[in-house]
Amino acid sequence: MTFKISNKTIYISLAWSLCTILVYFGCFYQKDLVLLPSKNYLIDYFNDSLDKGNSQILEKIKSDTSVGIKFVLKEGFIAPFVGISFKNINSKQFIDLSNYNRITINASGIGTKALRLFFVTKEAKVMNQSHRLAQRYIEGDIFIDDKNKDQVLNFKDFHTPEWWYDVIDQDKNEFGEVDWTKVLSFSFNSGVNTKTNQECSYNLKYLCFKKDNTL
Repeated sequence: MTFKISNKTIYISLAWSLCTILVYFGCFYQKDLVLLPSKNYLIDYFNDSLDKGNSQILEKIKSDTSVGIKFVLKEGFIAPFVGISFKNINSKQFIDLSNYNRITINASGIGTKALRLFFVTKEAKVMNQSHRLAQRYIEGDIFIDDKNKDQVLNFKDFHTPEWWYDVIDQDKNEFGEVDWTKVLSFSFNSGVNTKTNQECSYNLKYLCFKKDNTL
């Protein structure tokens, strides 16, 4: 027996498929946010001098395809560090990451096996808004070696460190969830396992925020 599919049935099937695709893109799809390489963000380099540290930046590396830093960590601050920060060129605008839940990073390093990624968000519940660290910090670690390779991190693996609550002298129960619509900046700092008193470096080639609907 042979079944004949009518043109009406085909049109209905095509229309249903098209509606499904439109619903997916309208409700679930989120275009990737590529921050590196990009010319839409202000890149800055810093060390631990504000914390009375002595770490030195030897070279600030910046090109159309990557950013990096050569440095020597020196004793002075209890946890010596250097870093590279990213901010919106328009300082009055937040970076809205609320529609994303994953980060893809391509990084490498010499003399360091890890980087610490910090997000800084606007936090209205800090009592002392004049404090240098009044904005909320969220951190996560990236493990690297001397070869550039992609790594994927989930937002759920990031957390506000205990030291931040201690510094602002408030209990963590006073705060709710992180407001990812109000990201002021983010930075890649030398990790805790970075060697001191010798030249080290790290390099960032790609940074992209993504939405994974399976999470």
